[in-house]
Amino acid sequence: MRVMNERKSEDSVEGYDGLSHGVVAIPQVHVEVPHLSTDEDCSIEDCSIEDGSIEDGSIEDVPSEDDHSTLAADSEYTEPQRNLLALNNKLGLLTVASTPIKSQSHTQTTLNTARALHNATPRSSPSPEPVLARDPSEDLLSNLVSSQLNISNNIEQTNRRCKVLDEPLPEEPYYEKSFQDALKSANEVTAMVADKLASCDLAHRSTSDLHKIYESAKALQHFRSPAMRTIGIVGDSGTGKSSLINSLLNEPDLAHNGNHGSAVTSFVTEYRLRLPHHSEPFTTEIEYLTEGEVTNQLHELLCSYQQLCKPRPSEISNEVRVHIEHESSVALKVLQSIFPHAKEVSPSVLRRSTTDKGFEIVLNGLKSLAKSLVWPAGARDGKWISTAANAKECNDNVGAFMENGIWPLIKIARIYLSAQVLKTGIVLADLPGYRDVNLARVKAAERYLINCDEIFVVARIERVLADESVQKIIREPIGSGLGARKNIVIICTHAEEINVTQAERQYCDNLKVVSKSQAQNAKDAVNTARRRSCDAGDVAKMKQKYLFVAARNADVQAKLKNVYSDDSRKIDFFCVANEDYQGDPNVCAEAHDIATEGSGIPELRRFCHSIVAKAQFRAADHYLQVQVRGLIQSLKLWLDAADEKDSTRLSSIDSVDVLGTKLEEKIEIFFAAQRDSWKERIETPLTQQRRVFDNAAKEASRLWTGYNHSSYMAFVRHYGDHYTDAAGDHDWNAELLKRMNEEMEDKWQSFEDKTIKHGDDLQASFGHVIRKLRKDAQAGPLVLKTIKTEERDIKYRLEDEVFDLLKRINEIRQDATASYKSSYIYESMSTAYEKCMLQSGGGTEVRMHKIMAERMEKRDLFTSICRNARLDIDRCFKSTSEKLLAHVKTVCDAIRQNFDILKNAEAEVLRTTSIQKN
Repeated sequence: MRVMNERKSEDSVEGYDGLSHGVVAIPQVHVEVPHLSTDEDCSIEDCSIEDGSIEDGSIEDVPSEDDHSTLAADSEYTEPQRNLLALNNKLGLLTVASTPIKSQSHTQTTLNTARALHNATPRSSPSPEPVLARDPSEDLLSNLVSSQLNISNNIEQTNRRCKVLDEPLPEEPYYEKSFQDALKSANEVTAMVADKLASCDLAHRSTSDLHKIYESAKALQHFRSPAMRTIGIVGDSGTGKSSLINSLLNEPDLAHNGNHGSAVTSFVTEYRLRLPHHSEPFTTEIEYLTEGEVTNQLHELLCSYQQLCKPRPSEISNEVRVHIEHESSVALKVLQSIFPHAKEVSPSVLRRSTTDKGFEIVLNGLKSLAKSLVWPAGARDGKWISTAANAKECNDNVGAFMENGIWPLIKIARIYLSAQVLKTGIVLADLPGYRDVNLARVKAAERYLINCDEIFVVARIERVLADESVQKIIREPIGSGLGARKNIVIICTHAEEINVTQAERQYCDNLKVVSKSQAQNAKDAVNTARRRSCDAGDVAKMKQKYLFVAARNADVQAKLKNVYSDDSRKIDFFCVANEDYQGDPNVCAEAHDIATEGSGIPELRRFCHSIVAKAQFRAADHYLQVQVRGLIQSLKLWLDAADEKDSTRLSSIDSVDVLGTKLEEKIEIFFAAQRDSWKERIETPLTQQRRVFDNAAKEASRLWTGYNHSSYMAFVRHYGDHYTDAAGDHDWNAELLKRMNEEMEDKWQSFEDKTIKHGDDLQASFGHVIRKLRKDAQAGPLVLKTIKTEERDIKYRLEDEVFDLLKRINEIRQDATASYKSSYIYESMSTAYEKCMLQSGGGTEVRMHKIMAERMEKRDLFTSICRNARLDIDRCFKSTSEKLLAHVKTVCDAIRQNFDILKNAEAEVLRTTSIQKN
């Protein structure tokens, strides 16, 4: 949801009928007016930052209220300020305190640390993807080592432990001091307007124009950027995911580190910035499964368990046997966790599920138990909420929920807190690992991962080059399904775990990364410092350690860069030392500061800030250039309605309805073109060639029958995606799609390109229609400027919706062409795999081959893919159309409101009435 200039659509009033009830006091509004250009011809694109100054319509720094300028200095005021001063002299309604704005140099406007950041409270809303400048170093080893060798020089400038608020921010326009001051000034202006209008009775009368301005000012007095980016954090158990999250949040006791057993990796946990209505420092929301979802979960767990009880062929491999036993064991533990001490989950009862009738009886017993589940106190309608005063209490609350045994039924957990890394629009999401045997949870994790903007893949530094999860994310089907727009970051943890003696041999003698003189100097410094004091020894030893930590980090990063250099996406690499960042209480402050800076956490946190910077700048620029500008224009129009009314033909208000109708027609044309493009480029080719694709898939499936029985069974149990020594590494579902993807790749790209063109055409047609309204309106200059402001607003909203549409189209494309566990092909094939899994006893292999052959004989795989894609694209078009129509209504209501302000001229009526009373 976006926080826009919400102008409520209310019935307009013919004149003001409230005057007969008595004189209404006119508010004496004292406002520090920002530098808002109201030039009719300026546009969003005109706003730029050069040499630290914000040009054309930006809000700049304003002085304190004590610094009053006189009207004699009028020549130094901006045009809006002069206008408001003139209004003040004429009506006595507004006082302006302001001084001329001085341009500042770039060095003066750079925001050095997060302490000065004007923090936002982001709300979920996609904005155009930021394009990050990530130029790789040509000499990675030498540069990284050199930077780490200078750690001590940087640390000596710090008196105590590194504070997160004092960390430098990325060099992005959003973090410029002048821009942050502009946001602060804008908030102050809107807050003062709201405060002054609150003292006026008229502002509280819902039928008045001033009430709408008042409501708009209240909504705008706290900038809440809609721009948000989600970072999905994935990695196997023991890699340090939780510690990494704790370090980034600067909350060492928050994320659970395996304290709650299997619950740690069973569901997505989001860490979000706390919202204004949250009363405590920490708020936890846990969503759990609905009754129908619980039934599906129980069905899957029972299927997993029963495999252990079925007779198995003698030739089954040890690998398959171990896998079956593991799945069955986990399923039993989960069922007994949900229903402790219930006889229905005893092995003797669960074994009865091996027959179809027995399966139904056992499942019905589990469903009856589920209806009597006791959820923790406060749980209601699928959600449980708790609050905490500190991180430890928050973790304890979550732990208490887990200990109830119902953790397998949790869908997602959200923890809201005030952490600096979250304040610029970042959401950190801890995702379950891919080794989870529960298919529903793996599907949920993959779907969530696909929707993430950035992916942090976590692995231990000593294993990262061979880590299977890293390879799976980047190169296997889920990785290819993420699309080129995804950014992947490999984070190597446990960098602090290093043997200095061994590292010296490796990086001095073998790789020559650290010179022998550097190593010897570091060693001598330790011996000398120890003789002076323990603290001095700790400092010298920490410097020596991080000399080699830096060397190993650089070596690992260079090797990773080489391994993944052929990947089409940009991959970044970080090495972090979570344990050293959290600190050793036994070392002195200076030694801890060296460890903190060398840990890599401040650098990674700064990188997180850069991810969302461009989207934040765009949203903040819209707030300044459109929302606050619109508020001030409406207030000025209300104050000066009598004068503006003389130059405006009020019958022009009828043209607003025409505007709305024409914009709606343009939206219809856009989606008609989109549907034609979909049919031409996607649906028709898929329909015409589905037989060709079905035949190619059938031929691919015949190759599987050549696998030995053990390998075939292993692939079936992994839903076609597996590796055995005998068969190699294969993804059956991807093989079924191969021919279709070869034929359709260019067509999908063409459809996405056409969507961009249609979006540009819609943008141009919207602009043409609104400009024609301005030309034909026969309105005063300020009314025309308010229409221009609304044109900017609809342009911003349209850009957002087209970007969202493209993002959703890309997701549909991945669902149709990839083979991850929530894709269309996986859904079509899963039933066949599950039927094969149920086979046991003699003739198992023959029956499995027959089941798979019958599935392929249906020849409906690509008909199903086409149908699912069409249903999803229709829902996508419908949703986007509804949002665009709502935006058109909002903008038309805003334009109509300004015409109503002129027609009612409340300020003039009040002024006249006040004079008559006096």
